[in-house]
Amino acid sequence: MTARARVLALGALVPALAGCGGGGGGGSGSMPDAVSEHTATAGPPADTRRADPASVATIRGWVNAERLTKLDAAASFFSLPVIVLNGPDPLLLRTRTAVRQWNESLPCGAALLRAVDVRGWTVARFRLTDRSGGHCDGPGGTASTAFAMRKGKIAMWIRVRDDVAPEKAAPPRGPDREFLSSGRIAGRPVPTPDGPEGQAPSA
Repeated sequence: MTARARVLALGALVPALAGCGGGGGGGSGSMPDAVSEHTATAGPPADTRRADPASVATIRGWVNAERLTKLDAAASFFSLPVIVLNGPDPLLLRTRTAVRQWNESLPCGAALLRAVDVRGWTVARFRLTDRSGGHCDGPGGTASTAFAMRKGKIAMWIRVRDDVAPEKAAPPRGPDREFLSSGRIAGRPVPTPDGPEGQAPSA
């Protein structure tokens, strides 16, 4: 499969979204103080009664690690390969290093507020926070993401609208089953680099 064909196939796996939600863009302010373990776990419990407990555990583990800027731990909650969409175009991340770098690029930390299952997605709403190493321009605001899992880890991370209820923010169709089950795009395996990072699509 050519690079262009692979990009087109990747785009076909991501449902059209009626306006992605924003989420704390970068700024030029000073680096915020590190977030303490207490701050990371403080606050009322999230409403996750309508979501799969295993998916919630993965999402909670990821967002807590991200908020504390524990980037290796945050990356460990993602399967390989993984599709992420936090802007106009989806990205296909094939290595643990790429996933770590992508997590590092997120400007804000977040705390889980609510999660619901809709059409094969777990849609989570978060409260944005500062985190060390990031420049969050909207702490206290909210952001929403649709997650799909492969063997208990994040295989698709899709930013969705934040101006409607999570139930209505879900992508219009379910996640691609073949990609979730095998990591294949258009029936073909995703090329991965040699070495430990690229050998296990469900790692």
